[in-house]
Amino acid sequence: MKKINLTTLSVIIILILLTGCNQEVVTEGDNLFSEGLVAVSYLGEINYMNPEGEVVIKTDYANAFNFSEGLALVQKNDKWGYIDKEGKEVIEPKYKKAKSFSEELAAVEVDGKWGYIDKDGKEIIEYKYDNAKSFSEGLAAVEIGGKWGYINKTGNIEIENKYNDANIFSEGLAAVLNEKDKVGFINKQGEIVIDYKFDKGLLLNSSLGNLYFKEDGYDVVIKDKQFGVINKKGEYIMEPKYMLIRK
Repeated sequence: MKKINLTTLSVIIILILLTGCNQEVVTEGDNLFSEGLVAVSYLGEINYMNPEGEVVIKTDYANAFNFSEGLALVQKNDKWGYIDKEGKEVIEPKYKKAKSFSEELAAVEVDGKWGYIDKDGKEIIEYKYDNAKSFSEGLAAVEIGGKWGYINKTGNIEIENKYNDANIFSEGLAAVLNEKDKVGFINKQGEIVIDYKFDKGLLLNSSLGNLYFKEDGYDVVIKDKQFGVINKKGEYIMEPKYMLIRK
């Protein structure tokens, strides 16, 4: 199998992370090779490689994401679908927009509205949302009429749509954006646990996509354009005075 040295592989992975489209990352332990493979772009090709730098799946897709729950999101002819670890298309590329599987469901867009499908491509939650994010800890953030809230896996509203933006739940908390463009953290009952006092920041792709607690209970936050670290009580472990803290 084709090999590439680890230094080159690292550079390629960084480039993909910098140039890829916005996608929630929900992986066990934030492990890059969480399912044994990583998508890399090299010499105009996107293939899947193992930690030894070997090409395991060779593709001709225009874009591709890492595997999540046994399936990977891939793009062909401006449409998105899913492949398995043998490189077989299990859900044909037919969606204008889509996200990776998480908790057995994936958010996809059909005719301008978002809903959720299972791994057979069957509609599980109706296509009726203006936007939608991946499920995490049993809840998913959805947008209706410009406001975000949370639904459960039956499609019922658990937390009302009242936020300007909302992120995935992690360690029981989720980052939400209020009408003053300040970030706070809520619990699964919709109660504010950490007050609205953080900026959304310039390095978060104009979204809350990277604001979520790690397994060790800490998160990077931004205040007055400076980076710091808080715990789940909202206490500063590192004061917001740094130019950059990588996650």
